[in-house]
Amino acid sequence: MSKELVELSNALAQATDRAAGSVVAIHTERRGSSSGIVWRSGVIVTSEHALRRDEDIQVTLPNGRVVPAALAGRDSASDVAVLR
Repeated sequence: MSKELVELSNALAQATDRAAGSVVAIHTERRGSSSGIVWRSGVIVTSEHALRRDEDIQVTLPNGRVVPAALAGRDSASDVAVLR
């Protein structure tokens, strides 16, 4: 493997390690599961199309703990939703 490819592979592995601590699983009864990112403490950003306003939302945190979440806002034009 070339030195350049090894460096690229190592950089990707490091970026993945850094990001993994912010990725959560989002579970809803109607739509199933999707993923999201912890933006800051208590705020999760995910896809708007994966959620409905009237359903229970559970989030599996990076440490494995499952917690309830509430839809705080959504924008269908950008397909972004915010959970708290």
